[in-house]
Amino acid sequence: MSGRECRTVLVTGGAGFIGSHLISALAVRFPHWRILTVDNLQYCSSLKNLRSVEASSKYTFIPGDVCDPILIKRLFATEKIDIVFHCAAETHVENSFLCPSRFMRVNADGTGVLIRAAFEARVRRFIYISTDEVYGDSLEQPFDELSPKRPTNPYSASKAAAENIVMSYWMKHKFPVLITRSSNVYGPHQHHEKVIPRFLSLIQRDQKW
Repeated sequence: MSGRECRTVLVTGGAGFIGSHLISALAVRFPHWRILTVDNLQYCSSLKNLRSVEASSKYTFIPGDVCDPILIKRLFATEKIDIVFHCAAETHVENSFLCPSRFMRVNADGTGVLIRAAFEARVRRFIYISTDEVYGDSLEQPFDELSPKRPTNPYSASKAAAENIVMSYWMKHKFPVLITRSSNVYGPHQHHEKVIPRFLSLIQRDQKW
């Protein structure tokens, strides 16, 4: 797809850390694209992360949950969406041990709701933002796309399950999907539950762990 063409892009979890940076980058690189974002504004999301684009006529924020099939189906029915970047997720590993069912619901079931609606709407590309944690732990060799998935916590297990759902649409229908598995990232807007912003926050307040 040419970046010169006008596109309508849906970014889920756009008020979160990765989603907000993605939206800001898209708005700068493709100012003629329409950008929609769905976010239920949980504790680690904030509309403050989207201040750089909130005044743009090409940007629309839609409050909602990717697990809501009625909302998601209506969104795809009323908007001609070309590309989906699925960033929305429960992400904190420690929290996943406390409530694994919530992680499976949001990360796996929510992905199922979203990709089903995208498939029915004949979206041109579905991009799923996964994690390298689906590979498990390794101190001896690097991972690549052919490495087996060996998740070691409920969070990574739910992301691996979501990957399987996404891939099933490629295997069965040749639906154009793309899965990314980035390593841990950090930067502005990241919630203080993550280790680097937490340490920086403690240093700034002259506090210990």
